[in-house]
Amino acid sequence: MSHLGSVLLAVGACATNFAAHLECHDGSAGAEPRERLQEVLDRRQLFRELEGSERARVRMQVAQALEELSKSVGISPELRSEAAFRAAEIWRADGYDSAAIAGFRSARDLGAGTPFRPRATLELGHLARRRMNWSSALDAYFELSHDEGARRVDRDAALYWSGVVWLNLDELDAARRAWRWVSQFAERPLARVRSYDQLSLLEFNCGNLTGARDVLAVCDTRLRALASEFTVLGASVRGALARMRSRRCVANANQDDTSASEGTDDAD
Repeated sequence: MSHLGSVLLAVGACATNFAAHLECHDGSAGAEPRERLQEVLDRRQLFRELEGSERARVRMQVAQALEELSKSVGISPELRSEAAFRAAEIWRADGYDSAAIAGFRSARDLGAGTPFRPRATLELGHLARRRMNWSSALDAYFELSHDEGARRVDRDAALYWSGVVWLNLDELDAARRAWRWVSQFAERPLARVRSYDQLSLLEFNCGNLTGARDVLAVCDTRLRALASEFTVLGASVRGALARMRSRRCVANANQDDTSASEGTDDAD
């Protein structure tokens, strides 16, 4: 048997064994449903061993197996939510947006009280945003940003990305409000840096070079202590500050101003 045949057989057997297991057990089967689900998830490691159409076929089989598991009534909603989320991740990565949306919706609806509910909601927002379905994107980000059961980092991300949507809708004040909140209150420093970058770029693109400089000055002041730490986080913050797109834009504009001034002096 070829290597591909062995891989496909392994994936199919795993899904079949799980289905047979469900016929004989109810939701009180202890850890076994988790172990069976993990068997399917572990098959994702095979993706790295294949290329081209063979890899695509195996990815589809794993996604279909996970999707079937998410619809099985013999396991807990939490495990069903995870299965739906993992299947949707594969569908999304492979460009099957409709299947991905359906999977993330299932994960959200089944995942109350689990990490997969907010994660699925965020992914639904991202998919809608990439498809320029601004209303649906805002709905998803709004839902997540107001979900008190979600992690703070996920709520911060939802608010940040809502700013991106508002920018695309040319609602600049709404974008500013979202990014200002994240820049001041986000749990993770890198999220704050990213929001300051957006705020500075917004001012720069509106022709307000002074405003862009002011945002950068505030950013550097508020994050100076963290950036000065000789820690992994400190190094990450220093790197993020140095890579800000707005910083390059302002620096180039300053250089242009200097060149123009020197040219005027030469003319005199």
